[in-house]
Amino acid sequence: EEAAARAAEAERASAAENDRLRQQLRAAAQGASELTRERDALKADAARLAALPGQLQAMEARAVAAEKEAAEARDALVPASAPAEAAPPAPAAAVAVVPAPTPAPTAAAPTAAVRTYVVQAGDSLSRISARVYGTGRRWRELFDANRDVLPDENSLQPGQRLKVP
Repeated sequence: EEAAARAAEAERASAAENDRLRQQLRAAAQGASELTRERDALKADAARLAALPGQLQAMEARAVAAEKEAAEARDALVPASAPAEAAPPAPAAAVAVVPAPTPAPTAAAPTAAVRTYVVQAGDSLSRISARVYGTGRRWRELFDANRDVLPDENSLQPGQRLKVP
């Protein structure tokens, strides 16, 4: 009887140990599953981070190009009142804000600013519109303001000065 009691006690202890080990196994499996999800998330983050230098480089290139274009436009500003023969062949778009001629002393109108653009080789009204207004769709405004010097929209000549309304 004592042997049977010891055997029953050993069986209970063995069953309890088995239960404890099963719980540890379940916890380990759950931990492994969580670690796998975390690893996958980190891999996805790493892939996104790996793409960032290329995206940054592309953004920097666009910024440099925009700065260069702005510098060229700034350097090409030409006063509208400058004599045509004094104007060198403009290396880039030339847009200038120049005071309009002062009205007769009896006129009370405020002085308005007139901008001009010096046409470059390869320019079109839509390209000039894009440079001056930020969109090529306003080319007709340029054409209408310069009908006195433009017989049609395709008659631009390098060095020609256009009014920019």
